[in-house]
Amino acid sequence: MDEVLHALAHSDDEERLINALDEASKLLARDAALRNQLEGDEQLWKLISHQWDLVSAGSEDEVNRSLALSLARFTRNAVAGVPTNQQRAYEFEERIRNVLYYQTSFVVLQEADALPLTRMLVQTLSNMITSNEALLTNFWTTHLELSEQRNILIRLLQAHDEATVMSTLVLVYNCLHDSPARCAQLSETAGGKRVLVLLLDRTQHLSEKQDDSPAFKIAYQLFEHLFDNGLAPSLWTALQPPPLSSAQ
Repeated sequence: MDEVLHALAHSDDEERLINALDEASKLLARDAALRNQLEGDEQLWKLISHQWDLVSAGSEDEVNRSLALSLARFTRNAVAGVPTNQQRAYEFEERIRNVLYYQTSFVVLQEADALPLTRMLVQTLSNMITSNEALLTNFWTTHLELSEQRNILIRLLQAHDEATVMSTLVLVYNCLHDSPARCAQLSETAGGKRVLVLLLDRTQHLSEKQDDSPAFKIAYQLFEHLFDNGLAPSLWTALQPPPLSSAQ
């Protein structure tokens, strides 16, 4: 990790930083012991956080996609299966969310060159919270409380790119797996109901297109999990339109 630390500390050399992040990402992907070694590396996490500050600061205008992609890949691989690393990375979840907000604007979603970064950011969030109950609950509750405009789950589920939708379905499934409480929030909150409608819409669309696609299989498993938790009646009720009020 010495090369990464040096490149992060001298990040004005962007090409060197990207190369260092990419090489380190390859090592982290196949070496669990190396991921565990990052737990106590205060300097590394401070520098990674600073880079997310810089990338996020540009998200209102234009994201540096090459750097953001390498940074997201490094973060995704660094947190995989290491709760302490997940917790450290979750401290800049909001900054990653801000980049995703930009990436899920209608115009950017039409750009093929932007899609790899969007997918990588979703995978990063997924790895950041997987199997970590505290982070899963915080993430799910936070996102269901956001306005529809700011809710990246809603924006991602409306993407036309099937690979992006599949990554989002995996993220949602991870949030709901083995948690009746989080499942119930789909029918109990306004944000949850909107996500539920989009999940049904995307599942129907995927089934009409190709019912043996990986994305459809994930969507099917997601609803199977909800029904196995006895939520079919409450989900059905949540999907009903509100009754019309009578004129006075």
